[in-house]
Amino acid sequence: MPEKVPRLSALPILTYHAIEVGDGPLSVSPKRFAEHLAAIRSLGYATTALIRSVNRLYSGGNHSVEREIAITFDDGYASVLTAAMPLLERCGFKATLFVISDLVGCRLEGRELLGWRDIAALSAAGVEIGSHTATHAVLPRLDLAELYREVGDSKRRIEDHLGQAVRYFAYPRGLATARVRRVVAECGYAGACSTVAGTNASRSDLYFLKRRELYDHDDFQAAIAKLQGKGDRRHNWVSAAWVRRLRLSEKLAGSCPQFVRAVRKLK
Repeated sequence: MPEKVPRLSALPILTYHAIEVGDGPLSVSPKRFAEHLAAIRSLGYATTALIRSVNRLYSGGNHSVEREIAITFDDGYASVLTAAMPLLERCGFKATLFVISDLVGCRLEGRELLGWRDIAALSAAGVEIGSHTATHAVLPRLDLAELYREVGDSKRRIEDHLGQAVRYFAYPRGLATARVRRVVAECGYAGACSTVAGTNASRSDLYFLKRRELYDHDDFQAAIAKLQGKGDRRHNWVSAAWVRRLRLSEKLAGSCPQFVRAVRKLK
C-alpha cells in the first residue's frame, strides 16, 4: 500500500493543443514535446488525471509521490492520439483531454479533430475526458439559454458516448465571467480550467484553475523555467491586453470596420 503523504501544496497544470510540426501557437512538434516531458521528469513530477490531482490538492490521500503536475490538451486534435500518446506512454505519464462535443470528427483551425471511437480508445487507455463546450463558443457573449447548451449539453453528450461522468471543463480562450462560472458549477462540473498562468494552491478557485502553456519555441531550459513559474506575470499581462483589445474591437464593430480589423491583428 502506498505511503500516505501530505496533500499537495501546489499543482501546476499545463496546456497543449496540437502536437505536430507546424506554424502558430497551437502547434508543438513531437520533438519539442518530448523535451518538455523530459523537463517535467527532471523536476521530479508525476502525472495523473486532473481530477485526481485536484482532489489531492484539496484533500490529500494515499499517494506514493510528493509532486504532481497535470497535462491537459484543449480542442481534441487527432495529433493527441497519433503523436502525443506514444510519448506520454513512454514516460508513463497521464493526461486530460478537453473535447468540443459538437465538432467531434470535424476540423478546427484547419486540423482534424478526433472521432468518438478514438476518444473512447483514449479514455480506455487512462486519458481523462473533459468538456471544451459544444461548439467552442466565446461563453461571455452568450445569453443564458445558449450558455447552458454549450456547457450542459456538451457534458451530457460526451457522457452518453463514453458511458462515464465528465467532471472537468475548459473555457474557450480562457474567458469566463462570474455568470459563466456559476453555470459551469450548476451543470455539475467539479471544476474548470482557465488560461491564466500560475500554480494552483488549496485556496485556488476550483472553477478558474490556472494553467501554463508551453510553446514550440520553449526548449528544455525554457520549459524548466516556465514550470518553475518564470514568465507567468508577462503571460498574464499579454493575455489581459489581448482581451481588452478584443472588447474594444467589439464595441467599435460597425462604426469603423477598418480600425476593428487593425485592432484584431494585434493578437
